Amino acid sequence: MNSKKLLIVALLFLVIIAVFVYVEKPAKESKYEGKTWLTIGDSITYLNGYQPIVNQTFNFGEIKNYGKSAFTTEMLVDEMETWPKNAQLVTFFAGTNDFGQNVDLNTTKQSVDTIFRHLKEKYPKSDIVVILPSQRWGFKRDPVPEPTMTNSKGNTLEQYCDVIEESAKKYKLPTIDLYHQSGITKDNIDTYTKDGLHPNKKGFKKIAQVMSDFLGVYKR
Repeated sequence: MNSKKLLIVALLFLVIIAVFVYVEKPAKESKYEGKTWLTIGDSITYLNGYQPIVNQTFNFGEIKNYGKSAFTTEMLVDEMETWPKNAQLVTFFAGTNDFGQNVDLNTTKQSVDTIFRHLKEKYPKSDIVVILPSQRWGFKRDPVPEPTMTNSKGNTLEQYCDVIEESAKKYKLPTIDLYHQSGITKDNIDTYTKDGLHPNKKGFKKIAQVMSDFLGVYKR
């Protein structure tokens, strides 16, 4: 057998080996594949901007949107019995309206305490995640944001975030800190929001990425 034929045989042999050895790995199934995600919150949840983006990563079977525009945490307490029982992931994303509507910090604390206790009892086997509000600057009903933005109670939005986070820790619920980690700040608020508060497409994409990164590694 001449060298040309030997080369052809060798190449065929390598092709045959490659066919048998190479096995395409199936795409890794998301831990939320086909499951139900219940989203609770205010207008930022109601607008349904972050949910479809997060869903591109996790492929939920169903997303239930229980966002209520302009609702404070105290108002959401009255909604608790309307939240459906069947959900494998529950996210709570509210608090910015407590700041905007000058709710007393103690009232916010009592409200989220009530809500988090209810969530723990209603969804004992579900993943429950608390999402802290992202920053807001220059919204038409907000005080002048210089040098530091406080409402008529003398409180900042960050203080409301702290109260919500403290309550979440009390009930051993993980938090996603959008206030500090979303990358939305006073300096770029016009880039990522429509009005100083509500995210635009870029803003929803930004906060959805933070959520997805967290959910991807979160284990109860």
